[in-house]
Amino acid sequence: MKNFQKLTIIALLAAFSACKSTSNTTARALKGNKPFVISLERTPCFGTCPVYKVSIHSDGKIEYSGKDFANPKGEYETYIPLTEVEVLRKAIIEANFVNLADTYDNMYISDLPSVITTLTVEGKQVKSIKNRYNPPPQLVKLEVLIDNIWRKELEVKE
Repeated sequence: MKNFQKLTIIALLAAFSACKSTSNTTARALKGNKPFVISLERTPCFGTCPVYKVSIHSDGKIEYSGKDFANPKGEYETYIPLTEVEVLRKAIIEANFVNLADTYDNMYISDLPSVITTLTVEGKQVKSIKNRYNPPPQLVKLEVLIDNIWRKELEVKE
């Protein structure tokens, strides 16, 4: 009987330790001043959806490539202040980006552009999310923030 009690306690401890909270996975991924890149890519639709990709690096570097229906078109590179990078880092953590689903989609709707947001930390891709349909508000908020940062820096008016 004592062995059974010991085994039960060990099994319960193992189960509880396996259920460790993932709520701060994103915070752990970005802990300290680890270099990161957050990229946002908008893909084509059957109409005039803008197609572009923008990457914001933890050193403030912005890389932008505008293609079809994008404003602006072409390749651009600039820098933002590190204070803005810190705002972005906090927004990524607040969105709990790493714990969001990999895909938000509706396979019954064919003409939807995708927004692909990818987080790379220390040169390794940590998470990529394909958003086509019904994303959570925190993902939309992060996408809007990324768009606002590069548009402001490149002085793009919507």
